[in-house]
Amino acid sequence: QGQTYYIRVEAVNGVNKKAEVYTEAIITDVLEAEKGAIDNEKVYGEDGTGTAYFTINSETGLEEQGYYLEHQVTETDEPYNPDGTFTKGDTVTGLSVGDIIYTRLSDGKNISEYYKTTAIIELEEYSETYNTTQIYEEKQILPSEDGGNEETVVGTAYIPAGFKRGTSSLVNSIKNGLVIKDEQGNEYVWIPVENVVYDGKTELATSGNSSTYKPFARYQRGYNQDTEQYYEGMLYNYNGIMSYVLSQDNLLGTSNYREPSLITNSTTTYSWVYNTGDNYDATNYGKLSELGISTATEMGEYINDQYTEIVESIAKYGGFYVGRYETSLYTEEGANSTNGTVVKSVANQTPMASVDWYKMYLSQDSKYEKNPYNTSTSVNSSMIWGSQWDAMLNYILEGTDKDKVTAITGNHTGTRASTGQFESDIMNNIFDLSSNVREWTVQANSSLYRVARGGSSYIEDYYPASNRISSIPTSTSYFFGSRLALYVK
Repeated sequence: QGQTYYIRVEAVNGVNKKAEVYTEAIITDVLEAEKGAIDNEKVYGEDGTGTAYFTINSETGLEEQGYYLEHQVTETDEPYNPDGTFTKGDTVTGLSVGDIIYTRLSDGKNISEYYKTTAIIELEEYSETYNTTQIYEEKQILPSEDGGNEETVVGTAYIPAGFKRGTSSLVNSIKNGLVIKDEQGNEYVWIPVENVVYDGKTELATSGNSSTYKPFARYQRGYNQDTEQYYEGMLYNYNGIMSYVLSQDNLLGTSNYREPSLITNSTTTYSWVYNTGDNYDATNYGKLSELGISTATEMGEYINDQYTEIVESIAKYGGFYVGRYETSLYTEEGANSTNGTVVKSVANQTPMASVDWYKMYLSQDSKYEKNPYNTSTSVNSSMIWGSQWDAMLNYILEGTDKDKVTAITGNHTGTRASTGQFESDIMNNIFDLSSNVREWTVQANSSLYRVARGGSSYIEDYYPASNRISSIPTSTSYFFGSRLALYVK
C-alpha cells in the first residue's frame, strides 16, 4: 500500500512491428479502515482463561477483499507497537483482567493504520455457593414517575442450593444470560418464562397478529385448573426475529409435533397413554428400567408425570435452567467418554453422541442413580423438552443476540468440536445451539420419531437454532447429542 509501481507496455503485431513503448506510474491505494471497522463481539471466561472474539464489520467489505484480523496482547497498558509480534485470528484466548488487546487488519502485505484497543477490565466471577435456594432480584437505577431515579427490579431468578451465581456483568444479567455453576463446574443459564399455562382466551402470537403472548404449555384435553392438571407443550415457529405458535393442531392425539407422548410405530398411540405398537418405546422401554420403568404403559406415565413436574416448577419459580453447553458423558473415574454414564455441562469437552435417544434420556434424568443431581435437594434434571427449547429461543429473541436465532452460525466443519469452541454460536451465554451436534429433545413426531433441534457440524448441514429434525430414537448418529435442563424443586 502506498507503493509506486511503473507499468511498461509495448504492443507488437504479427510481423514484428512495434508501437511506441508506453510507461505509466501508479501508486497503490492505502487501506482505509476507520473506527468501527473491527467489532468486539464477545468476552467470556474466567480470569486466566478469558476469551475475546472479534469480527470485521461486514459493512466495510474488507473481509471480501482478503483482509483478516491479527492481534497483539500486552499485560499492562503498553502502547501499540506496529513492529511487535501479532497473532492471526479473530479469537484471543488465555486472557486475564488487566490485559490490553490491540487488533488490526492485514492481508499479509498491507496493514491498516487503524487499530482497536480493548481493555479486559472484567471477566466472569461467581458468588459463594448458596446453602439454600433463594430468589435473586436483578436491579437497575431507572427514571421514576416523579422525575428522579429509583432502584427498580428488572428481573428475578431462583438460585438453587449448591450453586454459585454469576456476579460480574458478563454473567449476571437475566436479559442477556444469568449463569450459575455447581461445585463440579457444570454451568447453566436461567430461562425466564412470563406466561406458563395458556389461559384459553388471550390472543396467541401468530403470523397474522402482533400479539406477544407465548405460553409455555396448555392443559391436555379434558383437564383444566379445576381438575387433575395434566399439560402438553406449546410449540413455536421462527421467522427472523419473530416467533409464532406452530399450530393449534399440534395436540396430543394427532401425529404432529407433540409432547408428552410415546412413539410405538402405531398410528393409534399419539399420546403418553399406551394403546398399541411393536417398536421404539413399545420395545425399548427396558433401557429405562433404572428409572423404575418396566412396561410401555409405565414409560408413558413416567414422561407425563415428569412434564407435569416441570410445568408446575416453572409456574412456581418463573423459569428453568438449560445447560450452557451441550451435554458431555463421563466415566465414573472422570474420563470424557461416549461409554460414560455421568453427564456434565462444561466447556472444552466432547459432547455426547453416537448413542441412542434412550441412553441420553436416562443419563440426563436426575432419578438415575449416577446423575449428578440424583440426591440434590434443590433441583431435578432431564433431557430438554421441545417446549423448553422454544421457551429458550423466545427468551433469546428478547435480548441482544436475537438475530442469531434463525442465522447460520458456529461449527459446520464436518468434524464435531469440543463444547463452546465457536464464538459465533453464543446466544445469551448459551453455546452451540446452531451447530456442533443436533440436540435430542423429548418431543415426538408421527409414530416413529423423536425431535432434535438446531444444526450439526455436518458440512452440508446449514441449519439455525430454530430448526427441527425428526429421527428414529434408536439412531446412534455421530451428529446427534442433547442438552440438560434443570428445574427447581
